[in-house]
Amino acid sequence: MVTQRPLILLDVDGVINDLGLTVDTDTHTLVPSHGFVLRIPDYMPALIRHLVTVADVVWCTTWEDRANDDLPAALGIDPLPALHAPRISAWPWKSAAARLIAAEAIADGRAVIWIEDFYGDLPTRSMPEGVTFIDTATPESCVLTPDMLPDWL
Repeated sequence: MVTQRPLILLDVDGVINDLGLTVDTDTHTLVPSHGFVLRIPDYMPALIRHLVTVADVVWCTTWEDRANDDLPAALGIDPLPALHAPRISAWPWKSAAARLIAAEAIADGRAVIWIEDFYGDLPTRSMPEGVTFIDTATPESCVLTPDMLPDWL
């Protein structure tokens, strides 16, 4: 049983922004942001609102602070803190930035969940033991669905 608020590291593309090959526009809201059109499933705002009520959620995305420009309004949440790191490539900086915040949370006895489109390449060796990885890239889709979350969340 989790007694402290967990920490959730949350990506945008392939997690909130549905990167699935077939997207039914009748079940998605299209959100323009920074020259892109995000395809947000209709269930996503309620799911993300739930996560921010039960956990401390941090953007872990190459969008960094830009994730707060259009997404919070589309999701019905307040802006979230964002991880920052120098751009070498997406994975090394994400893992380095995520490792620091995850290690601190784990040392405080908190659960840590990283929700990302990992495509099966989980960064287990670069992260502290105890991080739960949720890989949203499946053969069927590339977006977070409610059934991917742990029951206790």
